[in-house]
Amino acid sequence: MASKEQTTKLIGDYLLAGWVLTDKICQTPNCNVPLLRSKDSVTWFCVDCDKRPGEPKVNVKQQTTNDLELSHDVQDILLKAEEVNRQGKDSLNSQFSSIVSTPISEEMISDEQRLRREQSQRASHSIGRYLLSGWALIDEICPNGSCFAVPLVRDRNKRKYCVNCQNYYVSESDLDLTKHKIVQSDVSQLESLSVENESTTKHELKHGIGVKEVESTLKFENARDIHVRDQPLSSEARLKGTRLDDTLQESISSLSSTLGMLNSCLEATTMISDVKEICDAIKSCAQALEVLVSLKQKKS
Repeated sequence: MASKEQTTKLIGDYLLAGWVLTDKICQTPNCNVPLLRSKDSVTWFCVDCDKRPGEPKVNVKQQTTNDLELSHDVQDILLKAEEVNRQGKDSLNSQFSSIVSTPISEEMISDEQRLRREQSQRASHSIGRYLLSGWALIDEICPNGSCFAVPLVRDRNKRKYCVNCQNYYVSESDLDLTKHKIVQSDVSQLESLSVENESTTKHELKHGIGVKEVESTLKFENARDIHVRDQPLSSEARLKGTRLDDTLQESISSLSSTLGMLNSCLEATTMISDVKEICDAIKSCAQALEVLVSLKQKKS
C-alpha cells in the first residue's frame, strides 16, 4: 500500500488529468482513500487498491502538494466565476461612469484584482483539501458579499459550506416543513374549545346573576314581612301575607317543574357541552328552590 504522500500525489495527478474525485470511500478494510471516476462515470477505481487505468499525463514540471490537490472541476468553476464577476464589474463600471465623470482609478482596480486572486488561490487549496476528505464540489457560488465567486462544497449530510467565510448554507428544499406544520384538525379543535369555554362562561355568569337577583328579592320580601309581623295585622296585611304565600308556592311549583324538565333533557342528551349547561341550570334552579322553601318555612 502506498504512503499517504504518494497517494495524495497520485490523486492530484489524476485530478489534473481530468478525473473526478468522488465522495465514495474505498471498501477495502483499513483503506479510507476516496474513489476516482472518469468524466463519463464508467470507470471507478482506488489509486491504492485497484489497478490504475494508465498513468496520468501531467504537462507541468513541478507541482507543490497543495497544487496537486486542486481538481479540474475546481479550476473550471473558478474560471467561470471569475468571468461572471468580470462581466458584472464591467457593467457596474459603465453604469457608474454614466453618472460620475471621474473614472475608477487603475490602482483601485488592480488592488481589487489582487485581493480576488489571493482569495481564489486560498479557496482553491482549501477546496482541494476538502475534496480529499470526501466532500463534493457543487455548482453553486457562496452568496456572501465578501466572497468573490467562491464555489460551495457539500459534506455527506448534504450540508453546503463555504471554505472562505466558513458558513453553512441550507436551501428551502432541504428543510423538513412537516415538523413545523400545524394540523388543521388541531386548529379546529382549539377554536371549538375556545367557543365552548366562552359560551360556558356566559351561561354560568347569567345563572349566577339570576340566583343573586332571586336571593336579593327574597331577602327584601323576608325583611319586609318581619317588619310587618311586629305590627298588629290588619285585614289588608293578612291579604298581602296570603298573596306572598301564594307567590312563593307558585314559584316553588314553577321551579320544581323546571327541574323535572331539565332532568328529562339531561337523560336524553349525549353531548358533553350540553350536559354541562344542563347541569349548571339544574344547580341554579336547585339553589333558588332551596331559598324559596327556606323562606316559606320561616313564614310558617
